[in-house]
Amino acid sequence: MDTPLLSVIITVFNTRPYLERCLESVVNQTYTNLDIILVDDGSSDGSADICDRYRERDSRIRVIHKSHGGVSVARNFGLAAALGTIVSFVDSDDWIDPGAYSPLIANFTASSADIVLFGFYRVRDPSRPETFEKEPFFDSDTLLSGEEALNLLAEDGLIKSYLWNKIYAKKLFEDLEFPPGRLYEDGFIMHKIFRRAGTVSAAALFKYYYYQREGSITTTRNIKTAVEEFDAFYSRFEELKDDDALDRKTLFLRVLHSAADLYSGHPFAIRGAYRKKLRNFFAGHRKDFTALDGRDVKNIRDRLFLKLPLFVFCLLYGPLARAARKALRGLF
Repeated sequence: MDTPLLSVIITVFNTRPYLERCLESVVNQTYTNLDIILVDDGSSDGSADICDRYRERDSRIRVIHKSHGGVSVARNFGLAAALGTIVSFVDSDDWIDPGAYSPLIANFTASSADIVLFGFYRVRDPSRPETFEKEPFFDSDTLLSGEEALNLLAEDGLIKSYLWNKIYAKKLFEDLEFPPGRLYEDGFIMHKIFRRAGTVSAAALFKYYYYQREGSITTTRNIKTAVEEFDAFYSRFEELKDDDALDRKTLFLRVLHSAADLYSGHPFAIRGAYRKKLRNFFAGHRKDFTALDGRDVKNIRDRLFLKLPLFVFCLLYGPLARAARKALRGLF
C-alpha cells in the first residue's frame, strides 16, 4: 500500500504518570512512516525530560519545548511543525492501539477521503480492560459525503467533536487555528474542518483509549468547563444556522442540551452578562423553540428546561436535587 507520511501531534503538560504509556503506543505502531511531534507546553513535573529521552531513542521524534500557553496554542505549534500530508492527534494521557495506523492509512488511501474516523474506548481504570466501554460508533465501514458527515457531527452522536479519533488531510487545517485559551478547543474548530471535507470515511475499528482520569479537564465539571462547552456549541450554531445543507433544528437541540447541562450543574453561578447571553439566545431563536415537540426533544430533562420556569427546573435538576436523589437511592 501507499505509505504517506503521517504526522502524530502529542501535546504534553504535566502528564508524567501516563506519558510513557502514550509514547510507547505511538513509537511501536506497525505503520512506521511517522513524523512524531511532542509539544511540551511548559511542563514542570519531569514530562519534558521524558520527551527528550524518547527523542534520543527514536529519530522520528521531534520535541518542541515552549512556555505554558494552553492546549490550543500547543496544538497550533504542532500543526505548524507537521511535515506529513496526513495528521493525527493523541492526548498524552491516552494511548492508541499499536495496530491502529496501518488500517487507517489504508482506508484513507483507498477511500480518497479527507477524514477517516475510528472508534474509541472510554477508560476509567487502565488496569481493568474488561471495564473499557466502547463508545457508540458505526457498525461497518461507511463512506459519507462532507454534508452527511457534518450533519452527523451536529447531532453529536456517532460523530463527536473529539480531535483524536480521526486522521485528517493536513490541507484541511490551512489558515485554521485552535482558539487560544479555550478548554473545548475541539468543539470550536471541528465543524470548520468538516465543512472543508469532500468525503469522510468511518472505519469500523476501535483503536483509541480515552482515559477519563480524575482531575482532567473533561472530568472536572466546574462552572468554567460547563460555560466553555455551551460556548462551543453556541458558536457552532451561529456559524452554521444559515447553511441550507444542515438541519437547523439539530443544531439548536445541541445548544439546548448544553444549556440544560449548564443550569442543572451550576444553577446559582450563572449571573450577570452570561445569564443575559443565555436568555437572549433563547429569546432570539423562539422560532426554533416553538418548532420543537416531544419527538424532537427526546431527553426529558431538556424538554423540561424548555417548558418549566427556570427556578423550577433548577429545583428539580440542580445539585441539591441530585444529592437528595442519591441519598434516597442509598436508603433503598
